[in-house]
Amino acid sequence: MLRIARSVCSRQGSYYACPLGRESAVLLVLLCFVLLLSACKPRKSPSTSPCEAPPALPYSEDLAKSLDARLSPIYLGQSSEFAIRTTSQELTSWITYSTLRWPELPVKNAVVWFSLEQVHFSGTIWRILPFAFTVKLRARVWLSGRTPQVVVEDACIGRSALPGWLKRFVQRVINETIVDAGPFFQCDELRLSDDELYIKGVVTR
Repeated sequence: MLRIARSVCSRQGSYYACPLGRESAVLLVLLCFVLLLSACKPRKSPSTSPCEAPPALPYSEDLAKSLDARLSPIYLGQSSEFAIRTTSQELTSWITYSTLRWPELPVKNAVVWFSLEQVHFSGTIWRILPFAFTVKLRARVWLSGRTPQVVVEDACIGRSALPGWLKRFVQRVINETIVDAGPFFQCDELRLSDDELYIKGVVTR
């Protein structure tokens, strides 16, 4: 993870500057615009927000190290095949564990949890811009052939829900990124159930 972060971002003072493609740059501008709107518009009550609050998942270093031991042969290039089963608490603990080891990573306070065919994410993005902002996503994920497909169903920046057209734009960027990774990553099985993810596939080099 650290190697990936350093390959795309360079330190500029107290934050990281990341060279972006055209669509990613447009997306970044749109997200900044939504942040400005959210600072000016009246606040909605939490019950009207499409983005639910993340569950309280206690940090477990033992779970984090267990998942890291299963993932390290993959990201270190020691194994091309993988079959990973993990839970919401284990994956969230691993992300926290990774940010403690590599504090330059541009995410903190991340929580990932699973429900049937859905992935939920809540976290703070920082170091990419001079200011931090909170992102919440709920996406439906399934397998088409050997390629994961993603539909962003809910998305919030701060306390403001993204409009439909912007959610579709985010969704297209995610799916095109997955397609671009196709020559290097192929998924044979993907199952999302309440509180559990199982994924099996091959990483090619």
